Amino acid sequence: MGWEAGAWAHGYSVESLPSSRCEVIPPWNLTAASAPKNPVLRDRRYSIRITLAADEEMLELQSGNRTSGVTSDLSLAGCFVRARRTMEVGARVHGTLTHEDQQVMMFAVVRVVNPQVGMGLEFLDIDPGSNATLLAWIEYLCKAR
Repeated sequence: MGWEAGAWAHGYSVESLPSSRCEVIPPWNLTAASAPKNPVLRDRRYSIRITLAADEEMLELQSGNRTSGVTSDLSLAGCFVRARRTMEVGARVHGTLTHEDQQVMMFAVVRVVNPQVGMGLEFLDIDPGSNATLLAWIEYLCKAR
């Protein structure tokens, strides 16, 4: 991989500002006041998602099974991958996102599965070299809104 597992875990959140700009905000600047009042009824995401169609190749670490798909949305914390073949909730995967000849490599865990539709991934660790690429994608698309 070229990085130690756990060396970098999504250390930033992206928050939409009223002026429709995006700003990268470290998670330690988030307060309890910004937490959901009723977590059962509210979406658990803590960073905005943007629409991005990036190719995703995944390898499940325990079984060695591979699958591929296309992201429908992306954030600094995770993505949703449209794929015919899904993996089980809790599966840990190594993934590579590819968009316009740029790649982002990460370790992730499957958090939600919609059979025959796709699965939601939470990033656990992102390659430090890939982090700049992921940030650039998100910042560019936020400005384009």
